[in-house]
Amino acid sequence: NELENVYTLEELGSEVRVNCILNAIDKYISDINVVHGLGFCCSIKHAEYMSRKFNAAKIPSKYLTGKSTEDDRNSVKKS
Repeated sequence: NELENVYTLEELGSEVRVNCILNAIDKYISDINVVHGLGFCCSIKHAEYMSRKFNAAKIPSKYLTGKSTEDDRNSVKKS
């Protein structure tokens, strides 16, 4: 829970961390539409949070968990 809080609660600096990630994407990726990425998160809440932040930054994002259905997994493969 402590790690999840560090990565998802605004008051603990998670926004700074997200901005570092977004800045690195801007620096190293010339066309986000041709990139497929994979990120690993410490919890489902963290995965939801990161997906929401990427989508807000106009970087299409989905997250999967161990509870995702086969249809969910297949839709990510086709994206």
